[in-house]
Parts: sequence; C-alpha cells; structure tokens
Amino acid sequence: MVACPTSTDGPPEFQFESQTVLLDLSVAAPTGNETQIPEDLAGVIHSGISPFHDEEYYLLNEMSARWVHRDFSWWYVQRDVPADHERFEDWDWLKNENWNFDWLDDYVRRANKEGKLVMAMLLYDTPWIHRKYPRDDRPGNADGSQGRRREVRMEQIVYFVNYSVRTVERFSGKPGSQGRVDSWFIWNEPCLQPRFWTWEQEDFLEMTLQTARAIRPLTDAYIIGGVFSVHALADLSGWVGGLFENGAYRYLDGLAFHPYGPGHNGTLTFFNRFKDYVREKDAIFGTDFADNIWVNEVGFPTYGAGTGAGWEGIPPQREEDRSEAVAKTFALLAANGVRNIMWFNMFDSRADREGFGLLWRRCAPGTLGKKRRVLGLRVAGQVSSWQHLQGNELFPGRQRPRTVPGAILCRR
Repeated sequence: MVACPTSTDGPPEFQFESQTVLLDLSVAAPTGNETQIPEDLAGVIHSGISPFHDEEYYLLNEMSARWVHRDFSWWYVQRDVPADHERFEDWDWLKNENWNFDWLDDYVRRANKEGKLVMAMLLYDTPWIHRKYPRDDRPGNADGSQGRRREVRMEQIVYFVNYSVRTVERFSGKPGSQGRVDSWFIWNEPCLQPRFWTWEQEDFLEMTLQTARAIRPLTDAYIIGGVFSVHALADLSGWVGGLFENGAYRYLDGLAFHPYGPGHNGTLTFFNRFKDYVREKDAIFGTDFADNIWVNEVGFPTYGAGTGAGWEGIPPQREEDRSEAVAKTFALLAANGVRNIMWFNMFDSRADREGFGLLWRRCAPGTLGKKRRVLGLRVAGQVSSWQHLQGNELFPGRQRPRTVPGAILCRR
C-alpha cells in the first residue's frame, strides 16, 4: 500500500480534497491469475431517485458509477382501485388498461441523458391479483392495508408476465419506446422468506421461466434471474438448480446473488460458495453462468450493527477503517470474477447505527450530532477507489460537501 499526497480535483464549487491510498488488486486473487474487470463493473442501489437530481448525478459521476438502479414495482405500475371504484371488478381493465408509467418515464429519460446504464427490478405483486384468495390462507408478511403478499401463484403468473412484457416493451430503447433499460432482474430474494416470497418455490421458478421466455424477444438488454440472498446457500439445488432443471436458464444472461456477509472475507466466502455450485451446473448444462454472476446488492451497516461493533468489528469512530472494508469488498469480488457490483445503498434512510448507505440523507437530533458522513465510490475500467467524505448532510441549502479526508484506490 502506498500513501499519496493530498490532491484537489474538479471545478471550484465541487472541489474535493483527498489523501489517497493505493491497494493492488492482484493480492486479492487467490491464484494470482489475471482477472479482467468489466468497465461497467459498479453502480449504486436506489440511485437517481433523490429529489436532488443534479447533485446526485454529480456524485454518481464523481464515483464513476456506471449503473443506476431502482424497482419498477408492479404495485405502482398497475395499482389497485378502491372497492367503490367503478372498475373494481373489471378484470380486463385492471389487466390491460390500468397503467401508470409516468414516474418511470422520467427516471429512465434522465438516466439515459446522464449516460448511465439502467438496472430495473421486475417485482413484486399488486393487490388486485389476490382478491380471490382469503387473507388467512398463508401468513407471510403482507402489508394488510395494501393487500400485497410478496407472492405470485401459478394461476397468477399470467398477470405478472403481462406486466413484465408491457414494462420491457416500453423501455426497450427501440423507436417509439420511452428510453432504454440495460438490464432486467426478475424478482428479488425469493429465498428470504417470508419477507420477499410467501408461496411455493415451484411457483417462483415457473414465474421466472415464463417471464424470461416472454421478454427475451423484446430486448437485447441483460435478463438476470435468481436474485438470491445468502439464504439460497441452504438450498442451492432447489433455488439455483431449479432454474437449470426447468429450462429458465435458456432465456437468462446471468444469475444474481447478494453475498451480505460478516465482513469482506465473509462476503467473499459466500460468493465463492455460490459460484462453485453454479460452475458445477455450467459443466452439466454447457453454460457460463459462473462468469456472469451479478452482485446487484452488497453492503455493510454504515455504523456497525446493534452495539456498534459492526460486521467488520469496526468501532463507530473509525471511519477510515470502514472505508477500507468497503474497498476490500470491491477488490475481492472483482478479483474473483464478479460481473457486477451494486453497493447498497446510496443514501442512509435511517439516522441510527443500523442504517446502510454511502451518504447521510438526514440525521435525527441527538443521534450523531451535526456530523454527517459521505462514502463514495470510484470505479472506472480496471481502476476503482473508495472515498470517505466528511461534511454537512446532503447539500443543505443546496451546498455541496467539499472535503475528503481519506480515500482508497484499488488498482488491477
């Protein structure tokens, strides 16, 4: 590791002062073999959606984040209507005409204008598809006020496919579309039950197959399946193997896995366990999914978990160590052949030690005082870096943070 002098970069109103530490990524590769790091390796979850679009995209550019991400939620695209609505029982209208894409049109147009690649999540359910089923037939963790259950049963798959087809067609990037989405992910963490899936595994696998098959002819964007949490490691043959056995793999370009772990070494261990199993399936089915694993979620609590010990064992006062932990996570995953890394999250949504995020959006009085922190990412081609910024909360009074006490660069 080599310490570099403090440097200043950018126009005066956006200047960041930083002291840089270089980290050679070659030490992360167990065999020392060369690993080609994709130029579009990195991005940030839930990015491009804050009220401060200009400032947020400036930060994304400073980080060299290529991907932005958001949920293209079915619940928002085809919302339910009240029981006294004239269309409440009109299933043809609910299925074929009840569309609202305005909020997504604006998002995709802005991301395309900024030159970002768009990662879109096709998920979850919408209340009107569940009216035929009693609420007490499966506990789950559904939102009782909205009727969402995080499930799509066999007989409901046709509705999910219909929503997916309409959404993909709208953002195919072809003439007449409303912009381009560059990767489509089908669902999210079904193995984290009942939080994100409350029905049968077989139904999820069939939904993935039918959806991927239906949207494959509509787009040249990546189609990614699985989107598994670490809980899939308890049943790899069921969740991952199932996508091979039912033929869904034929319509997919990659698999997604979220290796949240106790520190960067734990994260790498989870990733390699998943990759090893996928490699076994590749050998049987003649595929190359082990080289196309998308880590479209990974992260650590900003200030540690619970008592502040944190997943890395880092006390809250050691921001520079947390920055290093993030850098090592990127370095290890990149050197071990990951296709994509999306950091969770851009902004902390909670002002406590359980929050995730690279930057505070707000801070409750008395929790962390007036001190706000920013953690940024720079990944471009085979060069990546993590910066730790310290200043005011996100652009109060439209002001930008201007100091970067420490940074870490990772080079291949």
